[in-house]
Amino acid sequence: ARVRLGLLERRTLRILATLRDWKGHEYLFEAVARDRDAWRDWQIIVVGNGPYRDRLDARLAKLSLSEDIRFVGQQDDVVPWLQALDIFALCLPLKEYKSARKHLRRIRRAAGAARDWDVFLEALAGESPSERHRRVHELLLGYALAQRTLAQEQLAQAAPNYPFDFERLM
Repeated sequence: ARVRLGLLERRTLRILATLRDWKGHEYLFEAVARDRDAWRDWQIIVVGNGPYRDRLDARLAKLSLSEDIRFVGQQDDVVPWLQALDIFALCLPLKEYKSARKHLRRIRRAAGAARDWDVFLEALAGESPSERHRRVHELLLGYALAQRTLAQEQLAQAAPNYPFDFERLM
């Protein structure tokens, strides 16, 4: 299949999607740019077309990846392209993308709250209050511990509800 399509005989990652801003193509491009050595033996093929193409071309140029990632446009018959791949990158449809973003925001907020309380608790632990301020210190410490526990519970509740199994997608 690769020969028929004019592809090199090397590992192939293919993306099949309409080129739209919410599809996440740029995340793959940035990952490739961050670890060029890991992708040196790969060919990356983008199958599809759409209104975001110009922006993606500009992003590839900015990342110096224009020679490494190839757009082949809209294809009437995608079967040969499917047969030529080693990895298929699925760009999420809008509904799933929005759901994933919502869940990730919830996880980040919960993790941020837990981290903030950790910082506050660490600052309190370093204090040695005078006898006069001991009660206020203990009150703050108790409040901070309770809030940190609550933040940890929120984080624990948010993370398992994340709708995607990353191992399955990789």
